Amino acid sequence: LIQRFPAAKIVADYTGGTKSMSAGLVMAVVERQDIDLQLVTGSRTDLVKVQDGSQFADKADCERIRYRRLTEPYRQAWSRYAYSEAQAGLSAFRPPKGMRNEYTRFRELSRAFTEWDNFNHVQALSILQPYAPSLPEAMKTYIGLALRLNDQKPAKRDAARLFDLYRNAERRAAQGRYDDAVSRVYRLIEWSAQWLLETQCSLKTSDIKPEQIPEAMTLKPNRNGVIQVGLFEAWQLVKLKTQGAAARFIAEQENTLLNHTKIRNGSILAHGFTPIQNSEWQTIHGWLEGCFMPMLLEEAAKVGIKQMPPQLPNGYEG
Repeated sequence: LIQRFPAAKIVADYTGGTKSMSAGLVMAVVERQDIDLQLVTGSRTDLVKVQDGSQFADKADCERIRYRRLTEPYRQAWSRYAYSEAQAGLSAFRPPKGMRNEYTRFRELSRAFTEWDNFNHVQALSILQPYAPSLPEAMKTYIGLALRLNDQKPAKRDAARLFDLYRNAERRAAQGRYDDAVSRVYRLIEWSAQWLLETQCSLKTSDIKPEQIPEAMTLKPNRNGVIQVGLFEAWQLVKLKTQGAAARFIAEQENTLLNHTKIRNGSILAHGFTPIQNSEWQTIHGWLEGCFMPMLLEEAAKVGIKQMPPQLPNGYEG
């Protein structure tokens, strides 16, 4: 019919059909945004038929059902933290009449968490803030977290971003991307040492001054005359130049950290060709949960972060 009469308005009327026929017609129309659904109704005095002369055609409102069915794949994408997949699908989607506001919010929140997942915290905050008044209470939590990730105080902002990187690694693992997850963990561990040294010792691992080197360490400048250190040497500096949870951690966990780093080094994203397995990720994740993150949280409390942030949402309701 659409091919024969492209300019016609098509209406499906399920009045008087058998139950199976009516159900089939309604289900078919729900899949099509370009077909209206209607029935003939009127005044009733019993369950047999409407009163003669009172009949009229009335449009059946199936827009919400249609919208829910059409957006279900993108809700499922959120369950996998695949916000970019949801955003791409919704951007190519024409919302049913009367559902534009709900559609726009779903699309824009998907875009906000896509930016967040890509570490673009400034853009994520700018998208989220206009929706703050209409967000459910559970979702409003993320406004506060986004503000913290954009804090004007570098020490607090970077501490918040360390925890955000940890949650990001967990999301990659939830998607089965264990090499990606472990690569993020390696960066987390390295960056944590850099953050500790900079905030507590005013020391930058990318440009260490000779007078900042402890007597127990020997560090040589590179060919450009700059003294720089990587992950393990940075943690040795933490052990020798700081006092507190981090120094105790590296003194106790140095060998374990080395073993976990060997797993990362075998990844194709580092120096090897062996895919990281779920069992290896579980071992590293258990150690992070039990040892590394509690230490980092104790150190972050000094700049005002006293609890772990929640994971980004894995479900959309709206």
